[in-house]
Amino acid sequence: MKNLIMSVLKEVAGAPAEFQVLPAGKIEIDGDAPIFLDEAAAAEVIAAFKGRGNDMVVDYEHQTLSDVQAPAAGWIKDLIWKGVEGLWAVCEWTDKAKAYLENREYRYFSPVVFAGSEDGRIRRLINVALTNSPKMNHLQPIVAKWAATANDRKEEIMIEKLKTLLGLAADAAEAKIEEAVTLLVNKE
Repeated sequence: MKNLIMSVLKEVAGAPAEFQVLPAGKIEIDGDAPIFLDEAAAAEVIAAFKGRGNDMVVDYEHQTLSDVQAPAAGWIKDLIWKGVEGLWAVCEWTDKAKAYLENREYRYFSPVVFAGSEDGRIRRLINVALTNSPKMNHLQPIVAKWAATANDRKEEIMIEKLKTLLGLAADAAEAKIEEAVTLLVNKE
């Protein structure tokens, strides 16, 4: 139930506080050899991140790697290994990035990693970029994208059902939904 509620909130909110930055297992890269992330590799990535003692930038379109102005879209505050769910990033977004995500102007992200040439295991996460053209195949979108206007009504119905389940007023704002779910999740 907790994961279902959190998934619904991610769909509603648009700019998630957490997202899966790397899946567990084999990761297919368009045009390159696959890379791999298991528990040991994730532990190494997390240790390197924590060892730096700095937040990790999420930029736009990999601008940090170019010799151009590279404003942050957000800051990764923590990395969490969730087993079969992979490696997750806890992120604090800038207002501009939140707007891009909530308006679905950016749908994907692209992690920059260092992987061992001998075994393809990921060793470091360098940074992450918001993009609409990720190099990773089968990537989970950072935000849901509704395909057509008929789906807009489905979203409204989902929100209405969620309000009813939580015992909220019909005119409750998304912040109230999030607050109610947070209270419910913390009770478990």
